[in-house]
Amino acid sequence: MPNHSRPAGPLPALFTPLRLGELALQHRVVLPAWTTRQAAPPGGVPTPAMAQHYAQRATPGGLLIGEAAAVWPPAHSDPCTPGLHSAEQVNLWRGVTDAVHARGGLVVAQLGQPAGATGAAELASLGLDDIDLLTELYRNAAENAGDAGFDGVELLAGHGALPELFLHARSNRRGDEHGGSLENRTRLLGDLLQALVGVWGSGRCGLCLSPAGVPDDGGRQALFTQILAAAAALGLAYVHLAAPWRVAAVRAGVEVAPRWWAPGWPRSHYAGGLIVSGGLDPPGAAAEVESGRADAVGLGRAFIANPDLPQRLREGRALREGGEP
Repeated sequence: MPNHSRPAGPLPALFTPLRLGELALQHRVVLPAWTTRQAAPPGGVPTPAMAQHYAQRATPGGLLIGEAAAVWPPAHSDPCTPGLHSAEQVNLWRGVTDAVHARGGLVVAQLGQPAGATGAAELASLGLDDIDLLTELYRNAAENAGDAGFDGVELLAGHGALPELFLHARSNRRGDEHGGSLENRTRLLGDLLQALVGVWGSGRCGLCLSPAGVPDDGGRQALFTQILAAAAALGLAYVHLAAPWRVAAVRAGVEVAPRWWAPGWPRSHYAGGLIVSGGLDPPGAAAEVESGRADAVGLGRAFIANPDLPQRLREGRALREGGEP
């Protein structure tokens, strides 16, 4: 039998309307990207099981962030993860988005390009033509997301995704215009965001970062301050600050805190829509919103174990415990 826990009564702060760019939400409980491993191999095509998974968690005006979708075939690190690079995938994603919309929910596609097993060596081997191609692949995936019926897109630049490796001096040893200085290391991120905004408009584009997922080389705060400034200048719908995947930390043999920043630090540098996820229980999530440190909160484990999570939180009912990435 599952264990149960009860929030400290209803949490009204989580149930006020919110506008993130062009996305009009009726509450602030978000499903962050969470790999279901229910796509059909070898092509990474969405399945009816995925449609059911997302529909179960859809609520009127509730935001769901889809699991990371590969932007081209070699990016499928797991054959059971989906993509957004083929006509077949686009057609079958429509079954997912239609199911969410039928329940009044909103769903954005997370575009993810995982780094290969060699990580930094892979990044160093990319030629400038490869990087230009990468930008086009993201642009194409963003267009496909529109054809598939998504309400927007989120760029994954955390959790070890290839765009994240460009950001950090520890992993980026390139000697060209994409390496070295802070400006150069953030160049690809800016190009990718511009490509997505060119397809969707800024009000339907988000950016996912995992600032605590890398060791601090002395420049981490300056790096993320610059990224937040760039996101503000673009007028993105939101920035999503996510704790690093716990399973990745375990495999790396490191202990990482859900967040490294002082309370209120992101908000002091970014006035736009802000989603925070990872390491939060429902009362802690409500406190983030009440304090203004976040506009919405992602509660992944709780949402996986409780498909009706928003209703349970609204009513102060007990939650099932569980959920692993």
